[in-house]
Amino acid sequence: MRCILALVCLASVCNAGFGQEIRSGIPEPGLELLYLPDLVISNARIIDGTGRVVEQGSIVVRGGTIASVSANPVGAEAPVYIDAAGMTVLPGFIDTHRHLLPSQFINSDAALGRWLEDRLPAELQNYLAAGITTIMSTGDYFPAILEVRRRIEAGELQGPRLLSVGSNFSAPSGHPSVSVFANNPWGRMLHTNALADPEAARAKVRELVDAGVDAIKVIYDGGQNDVWPRLDDAVLAAIADEARAHDLPTMVHVHGVAELLTAVELGARRFVHTPYRGSITDTQAGRLLRDESIPIATTAGIRAPIIDAAGIIGNTAGAGRVSFDPIRQAYLAQTLANVRQLWDAGVIVAFGTDTASLRPAAAIAHEIRTLSEVLSEEEIITALTRNAAQFLGLGDDIGTLEPDKFADIVIVDGDPLTDISVLANVAVVIQRGKVVVDNR
Repeated sequence: MRCILALVCLASVCNAGFGQEIRSGIPEPGLELLYLPDLVISNARIIDGTGRVVEQGSIVVRGGTIASVSANPVGAEAPVYIDAAGMTVLPGFIDTHRHLLPSQFINSDAALGRWLEDRLPAELQNYLAAGITTIMSTGDYFPAILEVRRRIEAGELQGPRLLSVGSNFSAPSGHPSVSVFANNPWGRMLHTNALADPEAARAKVRELVDAGVDAIKVIYDGGQNDVWPRLDDAVLAAIADEARAHDLPTMVHVHGVAELLTAVELGARRFVHTPYRGSITDTQAGRLLRDESIPIATTAGIRAPIIDAAGIIGNTAGAGRVSFDPIRQAYLAQTLANVRQLWDAGVIVAFGTDTASLRPAAAIAHEIRTLSEVLSEEEIITALTRNAAQFLGLGDDIGTLEPDKFADIVIVDGDPLTDISVLANVAVVIQRGKVVVDNR
């Protein structure tokens, strides 16, 4: 109990700044230097995430937050000065769907301990090196994932800002119990709450709330042709109602448009996948999600093959060599069509990878390549920054480069508006005003 209370107190302290009113406008020339800044970026192309592009501008950072973004030249009067000539400055990248603790080979307390000690620090650094300054863990071993979050927030580990749903909810013998954890009962116990009783589900939600999770995640999907049982509607409704009573959103995993519509009626307020079964335009789904301000993550890359010189080698789940047959091709085509239709309907479409085996940089690149089939460079950047922050409920604090927002900043070589692949050319990463990666 003391550990749980400590986590709750720490989370409340670290989130104390969220929800502040953001000032608008650009300061008058020179006013940003009334107080000595901590960091200045100058001579940069700035894509601020709001739709504005400054071809040669400056950013001033003070106290971990952005003091100004302008086209005015700023001198080198700061402890950290970055001349970003020829580079592009963007908001920190955000992945709304990541599994941090790999379930495929962690199957005991000892294995988990070894991974946290031996692999975690380098893995977290890999996220930062890819420009990822915030991630949402959408299903990891609980409560270990909250201890990882605590260590990052306390400065014991360097890594991206971490949010977590704790353990998932699903139907007994449903996904992921039978698909991912069939041979790993230890992992199933720490990852998934397989429940059929609404009151038991409410009690589990309260337990997760007390532990300090950032959202609740529910699997409401039986897979293609319902090969797995789907969570009972009454259980989903109870989970969503209990989460809402504690001001937490219910994030729902579905792969069909029909199930998505039902989940909204039952209380879903986030969706962690773009559906591949059914068309958005054939229903009122796009209008409903837009009108209710319900965001949806892309995760289109999980439908796309990963190809090397030898051919198709697998997918983002690490399932080994797979055949990209006509059925898989149809799933990918419908996913991408729905991404485009959701965007055109005005829905908040947020960047998410849902990767378990790909390294962070590879996962980001794979999702970007997949989305580039239907989204423009500017739209992909918006999904990766502003929309992803809105998905996480952090739009007032991160996701755009504006005064008073946290100084989470990525500097890349080149212009991603003409070649989206240059987002992989990460030169500098700044988190809360501190340089955490410098590849110059």
